[in-house]
Amino acid sequence: IEELIEEKGIERSILNSVICEGMLAAYKKKYPDLALQVETDKKTEEIKVTIEKEIVSSVQDETSQISLKKARYINKNLKKGDKVWIPFEGKIGRIEILRARQVIANKIRQIELLAIYNEFKDKEGEIVLGGPCIMKGYYKNPRATHAVIETDKKGVRWLYTGDLGTVDKDGYIYLTARKKEIIKVGGKRISPKEIEAVILELPQVVDCSIEAVEDDILGEALMVKIVVGSNEDSINEEIVRSHCAGKLALFKVPQKLEFMKQMSVSATGKKVKKLN
Repeated sequence: IEELIEEKGIERSILNSVICEGMLAAYKKKYPDLALQVETDKKTEEIKVTIEKEIVSSVQDETSQISLKKARYINKNLKKGDKVWIPFEGKIGRIEILRARQVIANKIRQIELLAIYNEFKDKEGEIVLGGPCIMKGYYKNPRATHAVIETDKKGVRWLYTGDLGTVDKDGYIYLTARKKEIIKVGGKRISPKEIEAVILELPQVVDCSIEAVEDDILGEALMVKIVVGSNEDSINEEIVRSHCAGKLALFKVPQKLEFMKQMSVSATGKKVKKLN
């Protein structure tokens, strides 16, 4: 890519997310970061995010690109020459940087770009995207479309992504979990990722997955499937539960455990989970 840039004299280019991720990976050792330049297409008046060859030395390790399968970052509120970068450390942007917001009832909405379906900061809510970049719906599937897309009085389509997040006191947005992955145990909302991270601290554990199973009393109970390494004899249910109890609230300790040699995955490489 670098040779092509030099040979053709390319200064900037509009690329899809797959190519961007490849470039970022290839440049990781050589450059600390890349600049994202926002420009306006004169014909369509759409905003397009491009990667500049020029390196911005003042921004260290804070440049990346967040790509969603159903939405692109196109926003008529941005102006030509505006710089956009997304910080690391779990942050996916800041409301003030991503332009104005307005509060409608119990919704904090980022106009035509991003929203947290939440009234108060530091509380979890669903991330919602809106604007001309949002799809019209699922092909010949109005029920699925109605479940995730809402059109407001101004005709703006809002896509409920299913991603949950929070906004901190500085306005930064954090992804916390997938909405469908949240498990309710005795009325308490639990994120599987938090428990999985704790279990993965055990040296004997290679991989794990938290699932929801039916429970007559709690409604749902936690079950963890654990893939162990060659030293499988050095781990048991008591060790796992004791480790979890020392780092998690009692209601987050898995009630059921299953040890296995490998995890079931889907055709796309994702873990197959049972979520009621």
